[in-house]
Amino acid sequence: MTARATLMLAIALSVVDVLLIIGNLVHLRVNGPREPVHQVFSSSVWNGYLDNSFPEMFGFAQLVGAVVALGFVWSDRRAGVYLAWMVVLLVVLADDLLQLHERGGATLVGSLDLPAIAGLRAQDLGELAVWASFAVALAPALLVTHVRASPVDRRNSWIVSGGIAVLAVAGVVVDLLDIALVPLVPAVVSTGVTVLETTGELVATTVLAVSAFAMAMRSAVPARPPAA
Repeated sequence: MTARATLMLAIALSVVDVLLIIGNLVHLRVNGPREPVHQVFSSSVWNGYLDNSFPEMFGFAQLVGAVVALGFVWSDRRAGVYLAWMVVLLVVLADDLLQLHERGGATLVGSLDLPAIAGLRAQDLGELAVWASFAVALAPALLVTHVRASPVDRRNSWIVSGGIAVLAVAGVVVDLLDIALVPLVPAVVSTGVTVLETTGELVATTVLAVSAFAMAMRSAVPARPPAA
């Protein structure tokens, strides 16, 4: 039953991901100054690169679901590593919703006079420094709780870390790559990288939501007594 429910959720979320990516691609075809205006897809809410777009908000919803599911897992198993990962996901949500890395990056640029390096703006370096500070602040609790966890909980922790890694690569590495490539490559290439970023973020949030749901379902199933 757990596997069936998890598969159903994975399919449902993946279908929405695909539809949002298709909507993003259609938007890119109809939102230019020389392109026809479409009454639905010309709206910027289909552009996953922008704040408050449909893809971004769906990613938020999936992360909220992952946090809730991990909370149930922690309630069942009482392993601190789940609380640690919940904090990480909440920081990710707060960062996106409140634009913490953008605000912090701007503050660093103004106070430290950061330079522009390797095609990246001073603002980009400031944002990267803020992300790095988040990682440094959260890493100790994650490492300690991960090492102290049981084999089952440690395996679950690795799964969550994989989803977070994909999210970081898509949201940070690919984003910075896109910024650096804009003046160097044709627009179609830069657009492709932008869509890759949106796709990677949606895949990562879906993996996190589905994995956390599966963990919650398994932790709620009582262990079978040993056979007589």
